[in-house]
Amino acid sequence: MKIELTLSARQQLLGWPVTESQVPRIDANLSGGCSLSVHFSLVLDEPRRNDTVIDCGDGVSLYIDRFTDRYMEEETVVDYTDEDGFIFKNSFGSSCTV
Repeated sequence: MKIELTLSARQQLLGWPVTESQVPRIDANLSGGCSLSVHFSLVLDEPRRNDTVIDCGDGVSLYIDRFTDRYMEEETVVDYTDEDGFIFKNSFGSSCTV
């Protein structure tokens, strides 16, 4: 899995109050009946025993649990805008690698 943070997303995450008990986590939220829809969000949450930790450099690490990992694309870009918050999209380029 590869994840690229845009400059805007990286700057936003660098401002988060990360502690040993609160880390940036990518969460998958599932919805839908006949067709499954997956929406990702970035939240501060406690680390979990089997998390995958992605070191994105500059002191930014993202945590992903096994459930969310199943729904992540092989290559994903995370962007941030004031209007929409964190935005997840597929990409062929990346800078953060598991």
